[in-house]
Amino acid sequence: MKKLLLVIAALMILGGCSTKFSTIDPESGARTAYIAQKKDLVDDTELMMMRIFPGRELTRIDRGRAFGFSTWTRFVLDTYTQQALFFAVKGKNAAGEEVDAWALEVSGEGSSGSGRKKNIKFWEELKAFLDKKYPVARVN
Repeated sequence: MKKLLLVIAALMILGGCSTKFSTIDPESGARTAYIAQKKDLVDDTELMMMRIFPGRELTRIDRGRAFGFSTWTRFVLDTYTQQALFFAVKGKNAAGEEVDAWALEVSGEGSSGSGRKKNIKFWEELKAFLDKKYPVARVN
């Protein structure tokens, strides 16, 4: 019985640990932005989220100059929310010219280590896909 109580206590303590993840550089605030149409980014992000988080309901976020999707994962008692948001920004293209672009932030929060790993995988795969498809603008 004592062992069981220790195991339950350990699970409760570990379950209460929370982590955060964000793709915005914490020191400079720099982020990747894409020179693309909003509709194309919506379609690409939705498809990638459905691939990385199969079977999960996606909640669409559309606030005009900010849009994206959120979802969540759960492992036992631990939940982790994932979110991909694009923000309308002014950036500089490869030639140094100012352009309209969409800055991407992938973020997440929760107590599931596996959720955080999936969020990082989602970020890496979405960024690689978008980097190949669209011109990139740098935003500071």
